[in-house]
Amino acid sequence: MAGKKFRVEGLAYSVGIKKLYDFWTDYGPEDVEIMRKHGMTMALERVSKRQGDHVVVDTTAKIMGMRRNMRYDILLYPEQYRLEMTIRIEGLTQSYRTYAFQAVPEGTRLSIEDEYEPISVLASMMNVLGMLRKRLVKDTTRTMQAFLEEAEERFGVSRNLGNDSSISK
Repeated sequence: MAGKKFRVEGLAYSVGIKKLYDFWTDYGPEDVEIMRKHGMTMALERVSKRQGDHVVVDTTAKIMGMRRNMRYDILLYPEQYRLEMTIRIEGLTQSYRTYAFQAVPEGTRLSIEDEYEPISVLASMMNVLGMLRKRLVKDTTRTMQAFLEEAEERFGVSRNLGNDSSISK
């Protein structure tokens, strides 16, 4: 894929790498509730199928006021605390992502690298105007923060010191 790229990072304070990785890669039915709890109303429903280290998640979401089907095709690499994901958002984009979990003195750092391509005229126009990248970065960051905060509440020490996310081009 030769598309546009972005990277976001976050930190789960006082949460060990195995606990965060296992929590992140559960892909259970409570994921939609976690997103709602943290102020994200985009996901409407979600169905996961898992066979070993391969997971497929089908989601219906409200994106830009319209219902869209999304498919996440995920390969897990638990020994390396890493995963690779292909995401297709119906009528908008296709992305390839890598997630890397790293133990740091403060807890666990999560780095997400995304390479995306628009797959429709609308998405292509949004991409030219810079709106598509901005939206993808915002949604990725919000989702990441929701799950990091939930992991902190469950397994670590809540910090409530603001957002420790960074974005790079």
